[in-house]
Amino acid sequence: MNKNAKKWVKALRSGKYKQTTGALHLIDFSTQKDSFCCLGVACDLFNQSNKNQMQIRSEMIDDELHVLYDGKVGLLPMEVRDWLGLRTCDGQFTNSRNMSDSLTDRNDNGSAFSSIARTIESEPEGLFE
Repeated sequence: MNKNAKKWVKALRSGKYKQTTGALHLIDFSTQKDSFCCLGVACDLFNQSNKNQMQIRSEMIDDELHVLYDGKVGLLPMEVRDWLGLRTCDGQFTNSRNMSDSLTDRNDNGSAFSSIARTIESEPEGLFE
């Protein structure tokens, strides 16, 4: 796990990010608060570390305000994937039952950021290059 992935794990545990499912990053109309999936947290960190390297825009999709990173709604842009050292754009890996799994699936199926952080730290087979 590289230093950027370690920053990501720390951010997932920080309590700074509200979790969402089905999108990298959403903005709630009523509260103007942001929520992120685990991969969206990585996009936010990449953007903070590499100003002006990604095209970021907001777009209404199915009555929700999505933040798109280089046009991506639910998967990591390639530059973020490479920055983290991940093998795939959805964080695929082989789980302890020797089955295909992904960070995206874990996030969208209700795993808390702290649980996802533990998975990343365990460096399961296939997650990192």
